[in-house]
Parts: sequence; C-alpha cells; structure tokens
Amino acid sequence: MGLPTKKLDQIQPGMVLEADLYDPNGLVLLRAGTLINERSIRALKCWGITEAPVSLSGAPDTATAARHRSHEALSEMLDNQFALSNREHPAVQALYEICLERALQQH
Repeated sequence: MGLPTKKLDQIQPGMVLEADLYDPNGLVLLRAGTLINERSIRALKCWGITEAPVSLSGAPDTATAARHRSHEALSEMLDNQFALSNREHPAVQALYEICLERALQQH
C-alpha cells in the first residue's frame, strides 16, 4: 500500500513531499522532503502531476531543510546553465538529472 496522496489543487505551500516524484521515464522530478512552494506547485502542473504524497507537518527537520535549500540553489544554477536548451528533450532531461545528482553528491 502506497502513501496517502492529495490532489494537486489541495496541495499548498508549506507542505512537505513524503516520497520522490518521478516522470513516466523514471527521472526524479522532486525529492522526498521537499518543502512545497509556489514554484514547485507550478512545476507539478506543468509536468502533468495530478496528485502527490504530502504531509501537513509544516517545516521538515533541519537536515532535510538544509538539503532542500542546497537542492533548490543547485537547481537554480542548472536552470541558468540549461536555459537555452530544450529541457523537454529526453537526452537533455537525462543530462540535467546527471548534473544535478553529481552536484548534490559534492555538497
């Protein structure tokens, strides 16, 4: 049995993602522990996600919050580096994920 989910229109900023979210190709869209904000809700809509496992617990623990801030900063940096790329192309998506994973491992 999976984690209980909420419909996207019920998800609000401040909620915490309880499990990794993947696209149909298996690429990670958002990691468990992500603190949901307006940007992540817009991204979920763009990706066609209709529901997600979230909790109402408010702020995640400090380690999770630090990982989230690091992940967001690295994502912003990569978004700038990939700004002129077709992010919908599977090869570009895969390269972006590889770059993000490697950057996260270094931090």
